[in-house]
Parts: sequence; C-alpha cells; structure tokens
Amino acid sequence: MEGPRIDTAAAPAGLDVPRVLLIDPDQHTRAAFVTALAAGGCQVVAALRTGLTAVYAVRQHRPTVIVLDLDLRPAGVWGGLALAAALCKEAPAVPVLALVRSELTELAELAERATRAGARRLLPKEDVDGLVTAVHAEHAAQVQAASLQGGSRAGMPGVGGR
Repeated sequence: MEGPRIDTAAAPAGLDVPRVLLIDPDQHTRAAFVTALAAGGCQVVAALRTGLTAVYAVRQHRPTVIVLDLDLRPAGVWGGLALAAALCKEAPAVPVLALVRSELTELAELAERATRAGARRLLPKEDVDGLVTAVHAEHAAQVQAASLQGGSRAGMPGVGGR
C-alpha cells in the first residue's frame, strides 16, 4: 500500500507556505501527519522513519520547520533529543517542533532537555491540529524576522546564501 505523496517540488516563490521535514518512526502516524499538514496548507518536503538521513534531508530539502517525534526507536526519547540537537546545529534558523506522547509533555525535565537540545516547542503527539497551528506560527515568525532584516530572506533555508 502506497502512503501519501510527499511534495518534493521547489518551494513557492517567497516561501509562502511552511516547508516541513517530518521525522516519526510510525508509518501510520507519519501518514496521518503528512495528510493533516498538507490539508493545513503546508508542504511536506520529506517524511522520514528514522533520523539517520535527517541531516542530509535538511541540506537537500531546506525545510522551514522540522517536526520530530522525540521517541525514536530503539534509543527512545534520548535518541530524539540527540537528533534535535544535531538538527539545530546543522540548521540553527530552522525551528524544531518536538512531539511526545501527551503524558510526557508534563515532565519538566523532558521539557528542559528538549529546550536545551534546541527544540522551540514540546507538543503532544496526539494534537494534530495543534501541530499544524504551531508549524504555521513558527513559519510566520521566520517570515516576519526575515522582513525585519530589510526584506532580505537570505537567512531563510533554501533562499539566498546558505
């Protein structure tokens, strides 16, 4: 059975829509997120099962937002935190939204570690609508920051001198 189609076309002029790199180990969850993000006006440029090729995917697809399930098997949450840190180092201007099961969002230690790893937000994995809203909010913040820099989008992924 074929999953949802991932749009790998070039970004629209001016990066008008969020370009999302999604990393989630569960095939069904990944498919649901791809569908919800696309329906919410996002362009999912890649949907990965593991973080093994995530840094390469950031370089190749130049997302404007990264969505990462922190519970990456077999390393679990600690593997997801390490990947978040690596992605933030590779693309510091690209916000990372970290997903965890809702019962884990209340853990202060996990929230602190996710923030230290570079994640902008820790979101409950079950709140798909909240994820779409957060992706748009982070993308809008990037566009606004770029416009405050004299209209230049050179700091945004996929545009200018990166």
